[in-house]
Amino acid sequence: MARGFLSCFFVLVSILGAGSAAAQQNGTPNPIDVRMAQCLDKKENQTTAGMCDCVYTALAAWDKKLNTDYKSLLAQLPPAAKGKLIAAQRQWLAFKEKELELIGATYGNAQGTMWQPVRANKIMDLTKQRALELEELLVTLKEF
Repeated sequence: MARGFLSCFFVLVSILGAGSAAAQQNGTPNPIDVRMAQCLDKKENQTTAGMCDCVYTALAAWDKKLNTDYKSLLAQLPPAAKGKLIAAQRQWLAFKEKELELIGATYGNAQGTMWQPVRANKIMDLTKQRALELEELLVTLKEF
C-alpha cells in the first residue's frame, strides 16, 4: 500500500504542478488534470494498473487537445507561419519518439511496480507540454 501511495503521490505532484496558460492566469486547473486527479482518487484506481489507466486516459485527452489546437492553429496562421508550425511539429514528433525511447530505457526495467505509473506520467507529460505550448500560441493569436 505504501508503494501505491508513493507512486500516486509522484504522479499527482507532477500533474498538478502544471496547467494551461489560460488556466494558470485565472487560477482554474485544467479539466484534463482535474479528471485525472478524480480518477486517481478512486479507491479502485489506487493500484499500479489503476493509476496507469488514469494516466493513459489523460494522455489520450491531451493528445486529442494537441491535435485539435494544431488544426486550429493551421487554420488561423498566415501561410508563412503555417510552414513554420508544420516544420516545428515534425521536429517535435521526432523529439517525442527519442524521448519515448529514453523513458522506456530508463524506467522500463526499473525494480518495483511504483515506476510503472511514473513512466506512464512521463509519457503523458510529453504530449501535455506540447498541447500547452500550442494552446498558448492560440491564446496569443486571439490577442492580435
